[in-house]
Amino acid sequence: MMRAIALTAASLSLALTAQASPAEAQLRVLKPAETGVIVTDIQTVNTARMTTFDPAVHGFNFGNRFRNNFISEFDIRTGGLCGGMVWSALDYWRAGKQIPQQTYLPTEGSVLQSYIYGRQVNSIERNLDRWGELTINPGGERNNEYWRWGMEGKPGGQLDVLKRSIDAGRPVPLGLLGCDEDCNGHHQVLAIGYDAGRYRGDLGRYQTDLRIFLYDPNQPGKKVVMRTNPTTRKFYFEDDPDTNWRSYFVDTKWSRKAPPTISALERELLITFETGEDDLRGGNDNIHVYLKRRGGSEIPLYNVNKGKRWITNSTQTVAVSLPQTTSYDQLTGIRVQHRGQKWTDNDRRSADNWDLRRILVRTGDADGKKRLFSRSGSPLHRFDTLKRDVSWNFAASTARNELIVTFLTGRDDLRGGNDNADLFIMLRDGRRLPFRNVNESRKWENGATITRYLELPSGITHSDITGAQIVTRFGGGMGGDNWNLQSLRIKTREGGTERQLFYDSGEPLFRFKGERSARSKTWRF
Repeated sequence: MMRAIALTAASLSLALTAQASPAEAQLRVLKPAETGVIVTDIQTVNTARMTTFDPAVHGFNFGNRFRNNFISEFDIRTGGLCGGMVWSALDYWRAGKQIPQQTYLPTEGSVLQSYIYGRQVNSIERNLDRWGELTINPGGERNNEYWRWGMEGKPGGQLDVLKRSIDAGRPVPLGLLGCDEDCNGHHQVLAIGYDAGRYRGDLGRYQTDLRIFLYDPNQPGKKVVMRTNPTTRKFYFEDDPDTNWRSYFVDTKWSRKAPPTISALERELLITFETGEDDLRGGNDNIHVYLKRRGGSEIPLYNVNKGKRWITNSTQTVAVSLPQTTSYDQLTGIRVQHRGQKWTDNDRRSADNWDLRRILVRTGDADGKKRLFSRSGSPLHRFDTLKRDVSWNFAASTARNELIVTFLTGRDDLRGGNDNADLFIMLRDGRRLPFRNVNESRKWENGATITRYLELPSGITHSDITGAQIVTRFGGGMGGDNWNLQSLRIKTREGGTERQLFYDSGEPLFRFKGERSARSKTWRF
């Protein structure tokens, strides 16, 4: 912003004082006028303070879509490893090491997944006192206190602690406090900068000037801005005002730990398994994979799940390095074998069964992620006592066009049963392609990531598609279902080439309700 103003000689000293103050504008004297008036130029100064942490460079390339088998014996699960991702990313940044560059979620039991999970545990255990204090709020009696906690800039206040860390060039983890149904759940992010603007941390004027810049593991590669709403006394994300948190605390309990070196594999092959409605037990019940080569030989890959349980409706990607003597074009097929201790027992009722919903084989990120094979079903194959082994030839994989739609459920599930969702794809010629009951009447739990592979009619390509609509069929009233859709990704696959047509996310992206006005949502590409 540029404008000229006149200052008398008497006010010159005041102007020069303003030049050195932390205000938003600085004054620069251009020239004295013959009339005794001094003409000045006012320029807006950038008041943001940033560290060198860049989410696009120093953050993980995959989103926080983890589903965790927390206590296997009691089937207790958790969703997400936001704190572990934040602490791990900070570990890599502080160590000056490049963060692993993979774009796929590390599989259960892998070195990287185990490290992130361990740091998640660290981030919770060391802050149990803070989370405990923040959740003691009977009837909302402490709402105003929590708001002040995040806004006060006096020594020792959370804003003061945050600013001191950023001013010293140190990113710092934050714990975001969830609240009632109008808020998001607890979350962990990394503060990488701030801009207080004209706000002085005194709970006075200009509270809305405050911005806190974040790395959010739910939004890879993106610098997220958290802002303040003094009217509701909540914090929200700038690009999605429907996100709300009651307050935050600065996590000062992080300490350095040497992160693992995850080198990119040469001739990397990625095998993705999507589990259906019956899990893989793990332990002594595991999966062996055999890659078939020209000439009839096989490359054995034993216990690809590393003895870990693969829970229902989860997706695991196994990365392997092909031998020096084997190239991608020498692979002709894949064989999957379910082996377990109980298979040889007389009492086969205790044997593990596993529903494989989908399998995808592709080259690694560095080799263009070329698809070699893909099959899906409901389930594609059920491994039981009589069907322990299944084999596919890559040559049998036809190059049919398909739609790949990935749904991420937020903090309110899709119930299934009689409460389901339909997907409609809009075409350039005005037609709509219906895909009814995309959840197959199944429940999509909180935090679940579900991908559907839908065959397109002959002749339909990505250039024909102009939009998508989700229509829910929920019952109304107090017993009606609600569903939080947190993100939606739509891609096509044509002749082995994938193209992303649409992606958006929010907290939530859209909340489907029983009311007619909230039963459907349309997106244009």
